[in-house]
Amino acid sequence: MGITSLLGTGETDFSGSPYNRRINIAVGLASFNGQIIPPGEGSGAGKILGRVDASTGYKHELVIKGDKTIPEYGGGLCQVSTTVYRSVLFAGLPITERRNHSYAVSYYDPQGLDATIYPPSPDLKFKNDTTGHILIQTTTIGDKAYANIYGTPVDRHVDLIGPYYYDYRGAPPAKIEYTTKLPPGKKQIVGGSHAGFKASWYRRISYGDESKGDVLEHIFSNYEARPLFTLIGEESDSSNQPVGATDNGT
Repeated sequence: MGITSLLGTGETDFSGSPYNRRINIAVGLASFNGQIIPPGEGSGAGKILGRVDASTGYKHELVIKGDKTIPEYGGGLCQVSTTVYRSVLFAGLPITERRNHSYAVSYYDPQGLDATIYPPSPDLKFKNDTTGHILIQTTTIGDKAYANIYGTPVDRHVDLIGPYYYDYRGAPPAKIEYTTKLPPGKKQIVGGSHAGFKASWYRRISYGDESKGDVLEHIFSNYEARPLFTLIGEESDSSNQPVGATDNGT
C-alpha cells in the first residue's frame, strides 16, 4: 500500500481539560486511529467521526455555538481536528476546507493553526496527493494529543513560518440577556471575555525537483472579540402581548 514512512506529525496540548472533554477527545482520536486514505482521494473529519452523541460514547461539554459557548455532545472534538490538521500541514497534503474558531481558544496555542468542526459544517477536509495510501495513527501522552500520518515519501519539505499577530481588539462591554429558561434570578455565564485579533502563518512547500519551485500558502485566521455574556432568569408573563397586537389577532 506504500505506507513506509512518517510524513507528518501534529501535536496539541489539552492541559486543564475537564473530565467530559477528555472523554470526548479520547473517543474522537480513536475514530481517526487506523484510518487509511487511498491515493487521490479526499477525506473529512466529519465523515471519519460519524455520529456524535451518547450512543457513540460522547458526553456533554462546551462547544462554540453562535454567540454562546454551551454544553453539547462532543465538546472538545476540535482538539482532535486541530491535532489532525497540524499533521496534515506538516505532511504537505492539500487542505480543501478549514476554518478557525470564532474566538481564540487557549487549548490551541500557538494561535492560527486550529481547525474548528461542527458536523456537517464547518469541517476539516484534506486530500491524499501521494502515490500510495496514507495511514493516520493517533495517541495521547500525558496531556498532549498526537496525530501521525504515514505513507509513501514525497520529495518535498514543509516549513511553517509564523505566527504573525495583528489588528488587536479589546473585548466588548459585558452583555446580559434575560430569559425564562432559567429560574428567576439564576445566572449562567454562556460566554467568556475574549480579545480579538488576526493571525497569519505561511506554509512553504519546497520540492526536490527545482522545476516545480516553492509553494507558499497563506494560513489566515480572524478571531472575534467577545464580551462576557451572562443569562439571567426572569419570570414569564403570559399576559404580555407583542407591540401592536390586538384582541382580534389582526
